[in-house]
Amino acid sequence: MEVLTNVATAEDGITKVSDRQNLQICPLSYHHLLFAALSFHSEIRDVLTQLIDGDVYKMLDQIFYKPEYIGVRTNWHQDNYYFRMPSPFSGTAMWIALHDATIQNGTIRVIPKALILF
Repeated sequence: MEVLTNVATAEDGITKVSDRQNLQICPLSYHHLLFAALSFHSEIRDVLTQLIDGDVYKMLDQIFYKPEYIGVRTNWHQDNYYFRMPSPFSGTAMWIALHDATIQNGTIRVIPKALILF
């Protein structure tokens, strides 16, 4: 069974490529109890309940591995496209970098609610 899936695409965000890699394991929690339990840690849940009004649910866990020299970024996207939550303001993402994360090598970016135009 193949564990890592190459989800790298061309700049159009659709066309699959094989010469560059953005390797993904999804869902991650099936592979180790630590990953299944991490989002339920008391300190993490405390922060989430401060950010989100209402119940907290885990929607997804995954890992991306971007090999040196051939690894590529994850294209811009909105997570709610996949989750289809009635109110996108009732959700958040949690991201843990295993290496130093900078704007140049691709950190998560959040657009404040005040800047979203309807």
